[in-house]
Amino acid sequence: MAMHKSRNRRKYPRVEVEIQVTVRDGSESVNFISATTDVSAGGICVRLESFVEAPTPVNVVLKLPDDQPPLETAGRVAWCVRERKRIGRKRPAYETGISFPSLSTEQRERLIRFAHSFLY
Repeated sequence: MAMHKSRNRRKYPRVEVEIQVTVRDGSESVNFISATTDVSAGGICVRLESFVEAPTPVNVVLKLPDDQPPLETAGRVAWCVRERKRIGRKRPAYETGISFPSLSTEQRERLIRFAHSFLY
């Protein structure tokens, strides 16, 4: 829980935006298709239907609206907390922070450009 509270200290700009994301847990072949709640070049926050333990390695595919192929990268679950409110949902959801420790320079620059397009 402490990691979740420290989310505001960021190396890269973070923008609140919903984009389609697929998260795959390599150890169990779990495939979540969801939408992000925020995105940065350092990671994402996404709502998942199941709890995923930190530091589970995952594969992330982001469909950015920039006329390029989806961005695919390795990620690592940094934190996962159950949402307190279930507005319009019968099942609980889990806000999940996923870091991107191994983005290529090109992928990181693409995410920075994407975030900046919302800031300026």
